[in-house]
Amino acid sequence: MVRFAPNKMPAAVKRRYFVLIRQGLSGSEAARQVGVSLSCGSLWFIDAGSMTVVERVPISSRYFSQDDRIEIGDGLAAG
Repeated sequence: MVRFAPNKMPAAVKRRYFVLIRQGLSGSEAARQVGVSLSCGSLWFIDAGSMTVVERVPISSRYFSQDDRIEIGDGLAAG
């Protein structure tokens, strides 16, 4: 019977993996650099929601950036 074993890697390793992904490395290269298997990195990515990275630079000055939108939302929530 297969049993679930929680990942034993420190949180810092997982954070570093996602930093490398955001920098444009492939999943396999990011996993190799942090010292985990490709399947481990893939599970982290799937568990995170397989999200795409939102660019921090606005497409055009006509539109708000993601940071602007978050600040506006926080301000509205605070009243």
